[in-house]
Amino acid sequence: MSGKRDRALLQRFIAGDDSAFAELYDAYWERLFLCAVRILDNEDDAEDAVQDTFVSCWKYRKSIEHVENIQSYLLTIVRNNAVKIIRRNIETRHYLSSIKSFFDELTGASDEAFMAKGLEQFFESEIEKLPTKMREIFLLSRKEELSHKQIAERLGISNETVKKQIYNSLKTLREKLNKDQYSALILLVMIKFYCL
Repeated sequence: MSGKRDRALLQRFIAGDDSAFAELYDAYWERLFLCAVRILDNEDDAEDAVQDTFVSCWKYRKSIEHVENIQSYLLTIVRNNAVKIIRRNIETRHYLSSIKSFFDELTGASDEAFMAKGLEQFFESEIEKLPTKMREIFLLSRKEELSHKQIAERLGISNETVKKQIYNSLKTLREKLNKDQYSALILLVMIKFYCL
């Protein structure tokens, strides 16, 4: 795409022209996707990074009036979004790793001991306390073992929404762990059954 055509397209985009958005999307999606895949090594995450890039550009289009090179601008945003996804994934894995380590330190009891009926009921009640949509996504992921993509397709939502909801549910559980050692022990057992 030529510089003059890029500039004209950008001006239409800034003005809120839906067709300009579609043209920009078609012109740069593949380049942005390939860039994101190289960074993330995961196509689902790369698609999320590209989607977030276009959503962000559209939302804040009034602020990009002075952008000289739209391709460079979009590539910078998609790289930043990819880095955010990497950080989020690392943090989520860190939560799970920390929870598992804490679980291993707190108890040496057998798995059978944790299968007691009372504890099972407690686990279910803790899950029920999660917000409705978060609970549904959490159970589809951890109990039915569906992938993010499968959950997104079943519920008609984006992969990014699924990931954020799972991340938030794990964060909620992690925060509960900090209240006292007894709650930590109980919730760690729940994580063992549903998350690891």
